[in-house]
Amino acid sequence: MQMIFDLVVIGAGPAAVSALAGIPTRMKIAIATGEKAANAKLSSNIHPKIRTVALEKGEQPGIARLLPFKESSNGALFDTAVQGGLARYWGQQVIHYECCDPWPKEFFASYDEYLQACSQIEKFFLCLPDIDCRKSQSLSSGYEAYLPRLLLGTKRDPEAGLLSMGLVFQQLAEKHNATLYRDSVSQLKLHNRYISVLLSDGTVLTARRVILAAGVVGSLRIVMESNPEIRSIRLSDHAPYMYYFVDRAGLVKHAQLNSLQHFNCLSIERIECQQVRLFASLYRMSRATVALTLAALGFPPILLHTRPPKIVDLIIPIQVWTNKSKMQYQIDRNDSFTTLISRPDFESDKELYCFSDWLKSKGIIICKSNTIPGYGFHYHAGEISLDGENFSELSSFISEKYRNKIICTDASIMRKIGIRPHTLTAMAISYKITCLQIS
Repeated sequence: MQMIFDLVVIGAGPAAVSALAGIPTRMKIAIATGEKAANAKLSSNIHPKIRTVALEKGEQPGIARLLPFKESSNGALFDTAVQGGLARYWGQQVIHYECCDPWPKEFFASYDEYLQACSQIEKFFLCLPDIDCRKSQSLSSGYEAYLPRLLLGTKRDPEAGLLSMGLVFQQLAEKHNATLYRDSVSQLKLHNRYISVLLSDGTVLTARRVILAAGVVGSLRIVMESNPEIRSIRLSDHAPYMYYFVDRAGLVKHAQLNSLQHFNCLSIERIECQQVRLFASLYRMSRATVALTLAALGFPPILLHTRPPKIVDLIIPIQVWTNKSKMQYQIDRNDSFTTLISRPDFESDKELYCFSDWLKSKGIIICKSNTIPGYGFHYHAGEISLDGENFSELSSFISEKYRNKIICTDASIMRKIGIRPHTLTAMAISYKITCLQIS
């Protein structure tokens, strides 16, 4: 007799972690992690930080299904990563949105409820500095500088670093006594009272309900492959502009007290009417490895555990997000590439223009570049189209098609995101939706 699970969770990244945190422990659960889908081949399209961190840990960058951009050889989308999601490779800034930012009011009854959901996620992790203790320093022209709030580890393993998300995933999977399947999901089908989840090895899981938390690209791919009437999928990305800057005014001196020795050393914001208008991350490359520095410049990552001399800090890389630094991508059925639909105009972004002028008063801008497709990783706003032209929300399609038996909880359900990093907010939404709909 075939086993029937109360719930099948698809994914092993941040959205899956926060969903597992909100699921009652009495349920019979299976989790499809997608680990076996990881492609062991090294590719220049994979972000240099992912390649370098993977090599430092003695593993291949486990990225599945690269989708290069049709218009450019730089950058690519990929729909999943090994257990722990992209957060296995990516240092996360865990920051709340301000009450006047476009925080997701459609998911929470109040701002306090939003903060409470955030706290339910934060209790598993070690993040410093604490939000309540964060001290900012006023710069000129309305800019504020402060130490970024970084995910350093878990409460069980304070030094877990980039393994933190994967460790919490394992902790919660064990708590639920979940059955793990390492294959990726190929198809979802509705059969009367149950959902069939077809895995890539041919295994079929039967569930009363499914939580789709495979990441924005992964969730869109699974839904498109499960529904032949879908012709195209779209997603948005909040991708940063890039500056390389000679710091004559000593901006990074505000990070001198940071004893964490993390290369993400300082954040700068401009807040107007309690709303963040610009967010910038400054990096001190002497705290990174030589391998990461070389990979960022397009060279093979070597000298994996060697740090460069402090002279490299003469040039400060700066990533900048504004209200306009957003992109949109489209993937059509049977295509092996991604199409760039919209991209911000570097020259017409007034917020960025003012920031450039302010930077020039503090030092020398060596070069600046527009957003790079696929390199933002702030994916959100998943959409589907039956004709390739008219698009609707992914969550609405899933709800109607599968009679509310499939619940999407990843960032694809976020229509808008604020300028600050949205990882914590997306996880809080996943937790809230799971608590509300799974009992």
